Amino acid sequence: MNVLIVEDDRKLNASLCEVLETYGASCTGCTNGADGFANGLNGEWDIILLDIMLPEMDGFEITRRLRTHGVSTPILMLTARSDTEDRIIGLDNGADYYLSKPFEIGELLACIRALVRRSGSIAFDAVSFGDLSFHLLSGELLCAEKKVRLGGKEAQIMQMLIMAQGKTVNKKDLLIQAWGEFWPSEYNSLEVFISVLRKKLQFLNSGVQIRTHRKVGYSLEDGTCSKN
Repeated sequence: MNVLIVEDDRKLNASLCEVLETYGASCTGCTNGADGFANGLNGEWDIILLDIMLPEMDGFEITRRLRTHGVSTPILMLTARSDTEDRIIGLDNGADYYLSKPFEIGELLACIRALVRRSGSIAFDAVSFGDLSFHLLSGELLCAEKKVRLGGKEAQIMQMLIMAQGKTVNKKDLLIQAWGEFWPSEYNSLEVFISVLRKKLQFLNSGVQIRTHRKVGYSLEDGTCSKN
């Protein structure tokens, strides 16, 4: 999947590229409106992620011009401005959806999948780490010929761990991912699901393990690499 990211915050632009490329997407980033419009004119994109407040040309104008030129690529607007009037202007100019900052990565991925499916293309569905492959739509975790389906919270936790690609994920972030802002007051609720995931990794005979970082969080560790 080819993604054009038009965002003047260079750090956010790079972070979005890094996350989406983890899921197998090919990303191109632009940091001003003129470059975003010029790149958007070619038909190679499956989706365009577009900020509103941009130098040289704002997101509203880019969207209007692209639609005037017959570009039908799905456009997902990303902005810190959440006024209803801005949403109306963006949609009236041809945007397909509007996501307010800050947003959860899971929400962004869901929006991208929905918009790309609607356009008749296929969005990313799987992310891999070590010998594991996790399919977001089905919630299936695969290792070689074996697979197991993860429940809702198990899937949310595994998605965040596997997306981190071996980096430590804070306990609080995992709790918010699985339970939302009103997570359980006791961390053992998370530990129960971590224990279940470990048993499922054992069932799959995976070389990947969940490592505990005491008082900090968890990470995935590829045991097959450490043995070589």
